[in-house]
Amino acid sequence: MIIGTRGGEFALHQAQLVRGIMVDRGVTETSVKVLRTADDVLAEAAMNGSVEGGFALETLESALLSGDIDLAVFCVDQLPLVMPEGLVLGAIPHRGERRMVVVIRYAAWEERAPLELKSGACLGIQPLRCRAQLIDLRPDIKVVPLQGNVASQLRRLRQKRMDGLVLPGLHLELLEVDLSGFAVSKVSVSQLVPPPGQGALAVLCRQDDIDAINACKLIHDPRVGVEIEVEREVQRRIQVSDSGSFAASCERSDGTFRLSVFLDAADNPRGEHLRKEFVADSAEEVIAAACDFLATAGFPQL
Repeated sequence: MIIGTRGGEFALHQAQLVRGIMVDRGVTETSVKVLRTADDVLAEAAMNGSVEGGFALETLESALLSGDIDLAVFCVDQLPLVMPEGLVLGAIPHRGERRMVVVIRYAAWEERAPLELKSGACLGIQPLRCRAQLIDLRPDIKVVPLQGNVASQLRRLRQKRMDGLVLPGLHLELLEVDLSGFAVSKVSVSQLVPPPGQGALAVLCRQDDIDAINACKLIHDPRVGVEIEVEREVQRRIQVSDSGSFAASCERSDGTFRLSVFLDAADNPRGEHLRKEFVADSAEEVIAAACDFLATAGFPQL
């Protein structure tokens, strides 16, 4: 079973994590194949490409459909809401840290402030990711877009080009990043709602590859799978594809579903930010509660 991945450090960690889960579940004949994507070329030419890129999906999709690889690993929040023709989402084997993490220079750290940032601080973020929520939560700070991988962003922070960074917790978890010399704030989901699927890994395969589908069944985590389906189903129904303007995080615990959602004013027909938490006993009920709430905001499709 060949697992395809792009060549970046984070992508390799994802693939090796999934391979380890497969071996633990008895799928021992596995290997990782690195495919060079347009994103990798851009990253090598200049350290200003995004951590995740659109070209990676196209490259790995082609390799899957041609049979060069059997499986491809992605972060769930990279995936389109509709799978490419001929491919299926075979498994969601792992969900790590879903929260956003704020890495702060001590000169700008204020423990009791929201996000633990002093007023007037300059905060760097990946383009679009949580920008609207940050501005809504802390209108007194400056939010600036950043590009580049985690290492290059932290290098800019050490060079004092900004006061803090917002990074997905899973990146820091898998890369085992050295954050010595910084204050670290793991922001609660209710305070800063992550994009749908954040922190979770997805495995894609061909829809007619029975061996790959059976292997995926062995590594799929059904609890995480239903959480992801709740988050993505609400996004499908309101027809907002931009993960920078819509955020949703569902957690299933002791039979209860707790769903937090955020919608940027730019995508709300009434022109206001929406933030709310829903609790229900089933996936269907919590989806319905969220959609009913959003319908009152003027979404005609709901």
